[in-house]
Amino acid sequence: MNKITRGLIGETLLAVVLSALAGIMLYFALNTGVTYFISTHLDSAAYIEKKSNQAISQLEQYVSENNIKTTDRKQLDLWVNKKHMEYLLLHISKDGCSTYNSVELMFCTDNENVENILNQAEDIKTDSFVLTDGFGSGSMFVKRTLLFADGKAEVSLYGSFDRKIYINAMIAEIMISVIVFIIIFMIFIRKKIIYVKKLEQEIKVLETGGLDKEITVEGTDEISSLADGLNEMRLTLLKNMEQQEEMRKANDDLVVAVSHDLRTPLTALNLYLELLHEGKYENDEQFHAYLDKGRNKVAQIKCMSDRLFERFLLSKEEVTVILEECTIQYAFEDALSGIIDFLHINGFETSCKVCWHVGSVRICTDYICRILDNISANILKYADKAEPVVLTVNCENDTFTIQFANRIIKHKKKSDSTGVGVRNIHVMMEQMKGKCIVKQTKDNYSISLQWKCVQDADKDRKGSSF
Repeated sequence: MNKITRGLIGETLLAVVLSALAGIMLYFALNTGVTYFISTHLDSAAYIEKKSNQAISQLEQYVSENNIKTTDRKQLDLWVNKKHMEYLLLHISKDGCSTYNSVELMFCTDNENVENILNQAEDIKTDSFVLTDGFGSGSMFVKRTLLFADGKAEVSLYGSFDRKIYINAMIAEIMISVIVFIIIFMIFIRKKIIYVKKLEQEIKVLETGGLDKEITVEGTDEISSLADGLNEMRLTLLKNMEQQEEMRKANDDLVVAVSHDLRTPLTALNLYLELLHEGKYENDEQFHAYLDKGRNKVAQIKCMSDRLFERFLLSKEEVTVILEECTIQYAFEDALSGIIDFLHINGFETSCKVCWHVGSVRICTDYICRILDNISANILKYADKAEPVVLTVNCENDTFTIQFANRIIKHKKKSDSTGVGVRNIHVMMEQMKGKCIVKQTKDNYSISLQWKCVQDADKDRKGSSF
């Protein structure tokens, strides 16, 4: 599972902080540059003179149009308030007496204080105030005599005309900084959204059964941890499905194998029953021999059916093969004699070369019967009766070997064989720790069964053919 080193909350806070820092730094940079530009180009005497004269002209027009007296405070306040963005200071005096001042409106209500403010300005730079149109260098106030409804009066006006520009510039700087903050933050969000959409598409692939498609894991947050968990779930599901497929295939193989193995003893049983039914026996001894062989085949069929029942209904675990240690001759002599008799009954000639080894092997008796039944069934189907079936039993280098060899019928098609019998023989020999070796040419076929001897022999006991 992917370890979370930085969660979504931490990443989001980090993105907010970085975006905010970028926005703040941009704001200060813009503010510094714009302030320098405004102070350089707009805070000049010519610009202030121009804007002051425009304001005086606007006041003169306002007084003329509205027939305003020097004592009409409300109407004069209204005009000053309309110019709030330019921060105007207006003082009107008639006959040496102050009739109106906007400083009193904004800062104080004491006429004496207002007079002191204006007198201090005149004391500092007396030559900067004129009574006619004009603007003194470095002056704060521009003075002009205007005609009011009640007569002429002296008007003193000061305006912070670049204030509006500073305010608009600051608003623009803030808006640009906020936009940059949003863009940087959205870049982070967009990356996460793209990743989530990618995960959504990959999950849809999983829903359609595409478990081979790997889930993309990016980052070390909760989303990447979720993607890693989905990946682990995908691998687990894929593994379970593969195991289920293997179990299904194993069950199918078992059914096919047991079905094939059941056919062979059933064929032999049917043969013995036909011999008994048609009376093709020489004496009572042969009659009972055929009857005993038939009963053995019935017992073998029952044993296989019981194992199949246990495998599918009673037990979920694989059936364990129990191997018994038996002397070689005891383990195989009767079984091989039975197969030789079976081949003789079906019209085959045999040639036996038997050398019994004084030793032991570990085998499963049930498997030995099934293996020899499969071999005899294959001989019946594919061997040429014109040539004898050769049985060889010997031991070399502590390896005990049973080999059947025969000539193949020429007209027999390869498609007639399913290969199930030989495959079953290989499986059963592996479970008994033995080997099955098949050699086939165009005309000849041989199958060898090999086991390692449990104990060595000092000498061999040789026997003749069955």
